[in-house]
Amino acid sequence: MTDPAIASPQPERSNPVRDGDALARQSQWQSAVARWLEGHASDAPELRSAADQRLHWLILEAESSGGMRDREESRHRNAYRMFLFAVLAGAVATVLVVLGTRTAGGTSPPLAIGGWIAIVASMIFAIAYALRLHDADHPVGNAPVTDELITEARRIAAHLDRQEAAARRDE
Repeated sequence: MTDPAIASPQPERSNPVRDGDALARQSQWQSAVARWLEGHASDAPELRSAADQRLHWLILEAESSGGMRDREESRHRNAYRMFLFAVLAGAVATVLVVLGTRTAGGTSPPLAIGGWIAIVASMIFAIAYALRLHDADHPVGNAPVTDELITEARRIAAHLDRQEAAARRDE
């Protein structure tokens, strides 16, 4: 008879995140991403969360390297462009309101309406500026894993594997 307290050793279940981490340490990035994606597809929330963190990490690390800085600068330029439009619309609004009050017959309705439209446009551009600047400063961190993000992670992994193969050939 066997003692139920002494259980036979259970074979350790495969952990795709841990396997992906091991592959990443060996610079096998495409295989690592494939394993992390298996973890992402898992029903276990802890595996899914850990796999998503790895995918975000890979993309953030690639973006912080030299080749991806242009994208971040482009996001900031787009945000500042909205700021310039807000300032321009505010200046147009001011000019229209001032001109509208300086007419001989009192306030000119077309100029006043144009001024209010420019004020609203200025507010919309200011809100767009704030939203774009926020998006530029908070790239992917906690964003859900989308098809775009998966495609980007695979592309980065392929690029890293090509670099690794080229470095091995050069040795």
